Amino acid sequence: MKNDPVILQATEAGYLGHPVEAMFSSAVWLGHMAGAALSKYGSLAPVQATTSRGYSIRVQTAGGDEYTVKFLGDCLDRTQITSKQAPQ
Repeated sequence: MKNDPVILQATEAGYLGHPVEAMFSSAVWLGHMAGAALSKYGSLAPVQATTSRGYSIRVQTAGGDEYTVKFLGDCLDRTQITSKQAPQ
């Protein structure tokens, strides 16, 4: 996965519950919201993050798992999280 440090910083902030100034639906906003969603989901902390197709963010966690967080609906208020587990 190609890491984007700006998206990673926003994703980490969202994961930790820290605020981020970002315009609605921007890549930074998506990263922040993805971090918050993964925190609620119970994943480990993000270590890499990048944008993906559409309104989605790909994240790799400290445990090596990869998640794609998609934002759905007219207001991007629903999330769909898919995961690819790290090899054991």
